Amino acid sequence: MLASLLADEHGVEATVARFGCDTDVYRRTNFGARNGIAFYARLANPWRGFRLGALALAEFHRRHPEIEIHMYGDADARVDADLAEEARQREVAETVNPGPKE
Repeated sequence: MLASLLADEHGVEATVARFGCDTDVYRRTNFGARNGIAFYARLANPWRGFRLGALALAEFHRRHPEIEIHMYGDADARVDADLAEEARQREVAETVNPGPKE
């Protein structure tokens, strides 16, 4: 799908690589009810967007405190009060000074 979009709209040839996963090792074993979301945090890799993800999680938690957030990856990665406050300040700033109208 993406390969044909790249070819049709941009004239770029792409090779499709199937997602590889060893399902003998990585598979769902708990089919019970779930209540939560998972967030993979890698502070050493800025391209993974930890700060943006943490801001989104802070806002998500503000709106849905009943939902558990499971973080894994770096042991030092935490969505702390500073990030929650930054998310709140951004919300206030956007209310006072909204972006351009589309």
